[in-house]
Amino acid sequence: MEEIEFKAWANKFGGLKPNTIDSNAFWYGALYNSNNLKEKLKIVSQISRDHTTVWTIIKESDDYIIKPGYVLENRIGNFITRKAWLNKQEYKIKL
Repeated sequence: MEEIEFKAWANKFGGLKPNTIDSNAFWYGALYNSNNLKEKLKIVSQISRDHTTVWTIIKESDDYIIKPGYVLENRIGNFITRKAWLNKQEYKIKL
């Protein structure tokens, strides 16, 4: 698992699409909250168009891990990147 700073990870995948539903979204305005129905529908819509641009951030112990795709376990929320992931590489975010 590669350890990387959040902004470097986002840049690696062409940047993040902003959360257009919640202007106060966390993680630089790009996190889609899994508890908000409209935000959840946006992610599901994106998955149906191109699942390879959807990522899930989870918390494991004291670490934040970003996984490609839509993950349910320990999920904090989701991101949509401008570039697709090509493999199932996971990233540990340096805070």
